[in-house]
Amino acid sequence: MLRIAPPLPLFTLGHDCVPPSIHPGGLRYHGASPIISSLVKSGRMEAVAYPQGKTFEAAIQFARTEGKIPAPETGHAIRAVIDEAPLRDSGLVKGRHDGIKILGNGKLTKKLTVSAVKFSETARKHIEAAGGTCQEIQ
Repeated sequence: MLRIAPPLPLFTLGHDCVPPSIHPGGLRYHGASPIISSLVKSGRMEAVAYPQGKTFEAAIQFARTEGKIPAPETGHAIRAVIDEAPLRDSGLVKGRHDGIKILGNGKLTKKLTVSAVKFSETARKHIEAAGGTCQEIQ
């Protein structure tokens, strides 16, 4: 009996993508997982590509500010947050699904004031336990 997997969307960087011959980053597969591809296809998520240099700049800025070195993959998320902040301040990003939800994974050792659209219960607990505050953006 032949069993065929259900068709799922799978987005890649395209057949003409040729990474540089020296590519020290950890991401070797230049595509998105089926669940991410499905979220992009349905319009619930937008895929954004950042050049490697920009993500490294964001990671260095984070390390100098927070005193912790993030993983290279995390640099992409940090770059997205840095790029979204001016859009939110200018009012260009203000919809319910346009913001960032802070998740409570990891350990926070510094007192911070964090502004975001939403906070997970765990994130709020960690931020407040460190003496910080959570400001919800409308």
